[in-house]
Amino acid sequence: MDDITNIEVIDALIASIESLLPNEPNPIFQSTVGIKAARIVPSGVGAFVGHAASVTEEIFGRHLEGEVVVTVKRGNVGDLRTAIRENTRILMGIGRKELLKQGILKFELHEVGSQVILTSEGEANQIFQNDLSFEILYEFLKQPAVAEGIIQEIPINQSVG
Repeated sequence: MDDITNIEVIDALIASIESLLPNEPNPIFQSTVGIKAARIVPSGVGAFVGHAASVTEEIFGRHLEGEVVVTVKRGNVGDLRTAIRENTRILMGIGRKELLKQGILKFELHEVGSQVILTSEGEANQIFQNDLSFEILYEFLKQPAVAEGIIQEIPINQSVG
């Protein structure tokens, strides 16, 4: 039965994109990922995509079409420009096979933000940020739940007396 929620699809896509981004040692400057979903529709026929290991295990899916926004942050404008170039190079350099493993069917650079935004005040704690926007087509597949095991023995409680 198809019980996929749109939140599951969006969360899985965010996790996929985050796994492709470079790891920033300073958590303040870690890039963030946002999704602007234009449409989320069932894959296959009524969301049914196929069977898993056995005929009784079904795989269901959803397609998400929209935009991924990666917000890059740094402490000064020069570092921000360098980080934008690096993030763009990394994300656009990912091979087709790796994208498909992540469920990403289409991933194209749409826009590099034209305006740098200052998100904090004061000289000591300035954070500059800019957005990279990518057009995306993503397929989320929900695999059947893994059974926890088979009951090998049923204990019988016997009381005498």
